[in-house]
Amino acid sequence: MSIKLPFSPAVGAVVALALTAAPADAQNRGRQQAQAPVDPAVVMAEAQTAATAAGLACQVVEANRLGATPAGTAFEVACGVGPGFIVVAGATPQAYNCLGLAASASDQTNTRCNLPRNADVLAAVRPYVEAANLSCSIDEAAWIGQVPSGEDRYEIGCANSEGYWIDVAKASTTPNEVLPCLEITSVSRSCRFTTRDEQVASIAARYGPSLPAGCIPADVRVAGQNQQAKFYEVKCGNDSGYFVRTLIADGRFDRAIPCADALSIGGGCTLVDTSAAVAAATSARNAALAAIYPDCQTVEAQLIGREQGATQREVVEFRCTGKPIGVVGFLGAADPADNEALDCITVTLRNLECRMTAAAQIKSALQAQMDSGNMPCAIQSFMVHARTDDLRGDFTEIKCEDDRRLFGQFPHDRSRAAVDVMICARARLVFGFECEL
Repeated sequence: MSIKLPFSPAVGAVVALALTAAPADAQNRGRQQAQAPVDPAVVMAEAQTAATAAGLACQVVEANRLGATPAGTAFEVACGVGPGFIVVAGATPQAYNCLGLAASASDQTNTRCNLPRNADVLAAVRPYVEAANLSCSIDEAAWIGQVPSGEDRYEIGCANSEGYWIDVAKASTTPNEVLPCLEITSVSRSCRFTTRDEQVASIAARYGPSLPAGCIPADVRVAGQNQQAKFYEVKCGNDSGYFVRTLIADGRFDRAIPCADALSIGGGCTLVDTSAAVAAATSARNAALAAIYPDCQTVEAQLIGREQGATQREVVEFRCTGKPIGVVGFLGAADPADNEALDCITVTLRNLECRMTAAAQIKSALQAQMDSGNMPCAIQSFMVHARTDDLRGDFTEIKCEDDRRLFGQFPHDRSRAAVDVMICARARLVFGFECEL
């Protein structure tokens, strides 16, 4: 399980525009024209044309004509939404983000924007935050680079909550990527405008009400994600901890998993010491299994998950000493009499597969039962259809490597031979099952 973020080193945008003067022999002839006032409406229209040609999503609200450059006439424009730009009209129109120019200029020789509106970074990025529906009262912001695909990247800080990196294309006023700082720091990047306390406060506000009673978040990290869910580790103020499972589709809280039960998620909990809790949980599970399945001396146990619905029993796989196949326990019922255990063959009825018992071991156990009953069949595959009425065996279909299909009763005591093994046509008459393999 891993987090994959589209992080690339930001590319600077330093530019020096060489504004050219008129030739000396033409200066006197052009003096009268040069002194003629420039119509602001004309400049605005020319600037809007240049901005549109450069691919900007910019409704020009203020503009200055800067002069001629080798590439074409340069304008500084302020936009109704987003940052301003220096735009160069020409055969290949170009646009330079004013915030990027200010952030990456190393000395006074580099071009900078001068319109006061273009210096207000908070006003420039606030519409992006609103367009992305972020719950953020912006208190700091900065242009931090340009990603290889061309979008400008900004970092924003939010008052009393975590901030974000946002990527916005010049041709758009809506971010096409929003990256929370908690995810950024999880891949060893950093946010300048977000503190650890703000990250914790964000998770506490978002998921705290759904956490078990007594858990007040004190620390948090991104633990990983899969196709369906994202996982956060939350350390509580009382030194307990949980993995919070949230849904990728809409970010909703799904469930909280105690650290003792989450060893297989994202490498397990790292913000809290789980050794004592794991030892206690393991001891309790071993005792619960021994009460209903005394033949298993546990060597290893692994939590598979928890049942949905009313029972909410834990589903735990066990590996047993001296046993060819393992056992899956359904444990933790309010009434211990409702706990149950099924070996790795029978549990396939619940659409579960054992992880600590290999498929070859399972097939070998069934093969031994067939051989003990003097039933010549090299097993290719099997299917458990149902448990026997006394719950001490299974009705199991067998497909042989020579393509024969057989049906029989296989005792749960895997040292005993299969009985009543017959061809599928007879099994339909005797037991009422149809072979499906």
